[in-house]
Amino acid sequence: MLSEHDRRALRAIERRLLAEDAAFGQRFDAELKPRGHAPPTASVAAQFGGTLLLGLLMLLAGSNAGAVAFLGAAAAIATAWWYAQTPGRAEP
Repeated sequence: MLSEHDRRALRAIERRLLAEDAAFGQRFDAELKPRGHAPPTASVAAQFGGTLLLGLLMLLAGSNAGAVAFLGAAAAIATAWWYAQTPGRAEP
């Protein structure tokens, strides 16, 4: 936690930077704003499909634990994609 003296020093530095370069604050604020973009659908589909395929291969190979792990990962990918696509939801 910063002391009051340190806070005053940081505010003074910020004021000097803003005085030297007025666009600095705007660029800095733009970097802090959330961009709100969702992962590309094709990439998510490839991840989901690959994970699902690996889960099915593990099941065919006789590894039930591996199949459950991969199918659980596929479910997590699908849930994360759905969560990112749903309007009005905040990022976790």
